[in-house]
Amino acid sequence: MNGVGTSWEGAENVLSTMTACRKQMGEGTLYSVLFDPAEKKAQLYFYHDFSERVTFDLKEELTKGDRTVDMASLFGPRPEYDRLKSYLTPFHQRWLFWALFGVAVLALIMGTINLAQLMARIVAKLGGRSSDSLIKPVLSGLANATLIALIGVLLMQEGVFYFGLGFTHPALVWLPWVLIVLVGTLVVLRYRESLARPSLLGKALLYLPVIGLLGYWGMLW
Repeated sequence: MNGVGTSWEGAENVLSTMTACRKQMGEGTLYSVLFDPAEKKAQLYFYHDFSERVTFDLKEELTKGDRTVDMASLFGPRPEYDRLKSYLTPFHQRWLFWALFGVAVLALIMGTINLAQLMARIVAKLGGRSSDSLIKPVLSGLANATLIALIGVLLMQEGVFYFGLGFTHPALVWLPWVLIVLVGTLVVLRYRESLARPSLLGKALLYLPVIGLLGYWGMLW
């Protein structure tokens, strides 16, 4: 209304301020478009990069008939876009979704066993028949419960892979470290046991891949 920004360049400058580019890996606005109804033209910008544009003429495009064009193929290299395409999440790689789901099921089974062990030891202690420590089944049960909670968030909240666990609730930021502390404490308590022992090896195979994935997704810092 004030006669400002009515040129392609002016509109482009305004549009460029409306894009998003997040710190994690440069992901953000996929594309932006400027339309000129009078000239029947449109300018396309790809992946929040305004150094390159592709202009479409409506009349020319209509003469080409129905067709599909890969947007990325119209532009030069976009390293940030390539990183986004190769970024692993359970929402885009179904094998990862089911792998994490399987880990959660195993953690549930192990947690149930931990609860049974804890109850049996409590009963034995009350009857004076055992002096076994309660700390290991308690720690194991808490570690399995924490793992299940983490995987539940990972499988239901896509936003956490781009904005962090705090995207769902600020307290969840500490959940990976709660898991690490619990697992680390269990390892210290069992440091004299051989890694060949099924109990310790099974826990390592259950927790370590998930902790590694949390590091890959930037959820440990």
